[in-house]
Amino acid sequence: MLPLASAGFHVIAPDRRGYGRTSGWNVRYDDDLDPFGTLNQVRDTLGLISASGYHSVAAVIGHDQGSPIAAWCSIARPDVFRSVVMMSAPFAGPPALPFNTADAAQVSAAADATVDRISEELTSGTISRS
Repeated sequence: MLPLASAGFHVIAPDRRGYGRTSGWNVRYDDDLDPFGTLNQVRDTLGLISASGYHSVAAVIGHDQGSPIAAWCSIARPDVFRSVVMMSAPFAGPPALPFNTADAAQVSAAADATVDRISEELTSGTISRS
């Protein structure tokens, strides 16, 4: 961070929601963890950029568990995050879009039939090996 700041960049290292010195909640074992989800962390990052007075940044850089958040920031808002650096954690990329959906209804019906068969077998106590 120091070399980047010395080169004239504004460097911000936030505590992500639920990490470091963040506070405001007491999470228990069975609490809803949706507030800590990826989309909310991307929103937090966008809010931080905006609150800092910027419309876009040269780069979003993530390390370890921050790496996927940096990746999703750059995917969700490439107009704000002009480049991305991900360190120490792989990113598999976004899920593939289902462009070939012409037969989706048939596949869905077959899947529903399989779920129904499994459900019947579980309730009746007879499980087939098909």
